[in-house]
Amino acid sequence: MLECYVSGQSLKLYTPVIAADSLHYLTGLVHFSGSDWDGHSAWLHFRRGETVYDVALDESGAFGEEAELTLTAGEWELYLTGSDGEDRLTTVPLQLTVKASGLVDAPLHPMPLSVAEQIDSKATNALAFAAAVKAAAEAGDFDGEDGKSFVIGGFYDTYAELTAAVSDPAPGEAYGVGTTIPYDIYIWDEINLTWKNNGPIQGARGETGAAGATFTPSVDTNGNLSWTNNGGLENPVTRNIKGPTGATGPAGADGQSPYSAAVENGYTGTEATFNAALAAVPYHNARHLPEGADPITVQTGNLANGAVTLEKMAAAAKAAFVAYDTDQSGNTSAAQKAQGRKNIDAASKAYLLWQNASPGSSFAAQNISVDPRGYACIDVFFCQWIDSGGKVDGYVRVPVPASGTQYFSLGAVANANTVRHWCSLSASSARIHFDDCTIYPTYCNQTGRTNNEMCVPVRVYGIK
Repeated sequence: MLECYVSGQSLKLYTPVIAADSLHYLTGLVHFSGSDWDGHSAWLHFRRGETVYDVALDESGAFGEEAELTLTAGEWELYLTGSDGEDRLTTVPLQLTVKASGLVDAPLHPMPLSVAEQIDSKATNALAFAAAVKAAAEAGDFDGEDGKSFVIGGFYDTYAELTAAVSDPAPGEAYGVGTTIPYDIYIWDEINLTWKNNGPIQGARGETGAAGATFTPSVDTNGNLSWTNNGGLENPVTRNIKGPTGATGPAGADGQSPYSAAVENGYTGTEATFNAALAAVPYHNARHLPEGADPITVQTGNLANGAVTLEKMAAAAKAAFVAYDTDQSGNTSAAQKAQGRKNIDAASKAYLLWQNASPGSSFAAQNISVDPRGYACIDVFFCQWIDSGGKVDGYVRVPVPASGTQYFSLGAVANANTVRHWCSLSASSARIHFDDCTIYPTYCNQTGRTNNEMCVPVRVYGIK
């Protein structure tokens, strides 16, 4: 007896020596460990070249002599498969060695058929059986007596009308009785000489059933086919229907050069000029402003110092309007300040980000919320009073850092004193931090004193 042990997809074999050429002798038993194979129909397969035996196992995992397992000498591959209708289990194959027998004089049994020969043999037998059945049918071997058709002879409103109208019925004669369908069917019983009510043949019309559910398929980008339905029913299992990646197609023909295409569409310049213009496209795109204006860039020295440029116009406008924006003396009206701010915005692409609600009060250490992202730099305008009672207006332009913190200061020299608000700009936290205003005797490395009224931030602009 062949004994095999299965655990998951692992197959082990314990068996004595097996000799070739035996007939109706070999039996086997497969021991299953664990629950993986529960509920599965299992087959034990023996394969050597084109010769294959597929042996079905019973519920105990055994097979008997009726399997007619006849193995010739040599190396056989042994493996197990199982199925529960949807899933399929397999094991790794083993090598089974069948040794030659001592049978040399007696005639040997025929070699087992190959898989193709087995299929062909079964198909031939099936065709022969079908031909025999057809011949028997054509010879009339299956002909029986003609049956009698069931015929309803007519309809009567009542049983009394039926008995009055049909006084000498034949055996099995049938009539319908009633005024509406379904009619009761009365059949004459010749043995008891009476009409038997067999009830209606057709039942009453049933109610319309509920609408069925509609299943809708969907395939995602990974090739997974899934289903949804509007009836609350269980959906089929998702399956992947994506095939393997196809082979790379042949390379296409070389395309036309950009210069040749431009010439065909009317370009008349040289190829060198065209290539130079093409190389400048990325720089042009990088300089393109959101409003659609296309600035003209001129290399340093190509314009006389006295030439008018957009930058010079913006600087002059800002210098002219800064006094309006920061003036706290009362000589500038609110309308003039508002107009000055509009002019600053128009001339230098400046956008107001913050304004001091109390520019005439002291300004102690604090954080203000300013989001500088999207701007190249910010301008911080301030007012500074000097000890003699005069006022100095100014601003500081601070580059916006891509990350981290940009440090800067507000203030100027006043009456041989240095006035400083030490500040920091953080793009990531969208804020500006101001320290207390410190007055130093001469230089910033000396001991100073705090006076938050000396230097007061007024407005902050974002510059594009």
